[in-house]
Amino acid sequence: MSNALPDVIDCRRKRGDTFPLVLNIKDLAGVAIDITGFTYQLVVDPDPAPVNSVNNLFVVVGTVTNGPGGVVEFAIDTGNENNLGNFRYEVEQTDGATIKTILEGSLIFVQDVAK
Repeated sequence: MSNALPDVIDCRRKRGDTFPLVLNIKDLAGVAIDITGFTYQLVVDPDPAPVNSVNNLFVVVGTVTNGPGGVVEFAIDTGNENNLGNFRYEVEQTDGATIKTILEGSLIFVQDVAK
């Protein structure tokens, strides 16, 4: 793992959508990083600078679906997809005892037409 700051990507989702958030983790050359044995979590909070986890909107543990290919998925389940608004998120990667935030940004849930 490098000491670089996390990438920043803002995401928009329609309220009610339950498709997973899929990350393809690659190095600077665009080659997939083998993430076998790593664990991941997606943390979403309404506060852009929370002091603790008390007000986390939700936390989702990632599922590594292709370790050698660098693919991890986060299931946004029923209940979590019904939020509306602009929230902050980060993705943490754990390799043994080392925790590294690899991705962060805004997660915006917008109103859908189909209820």
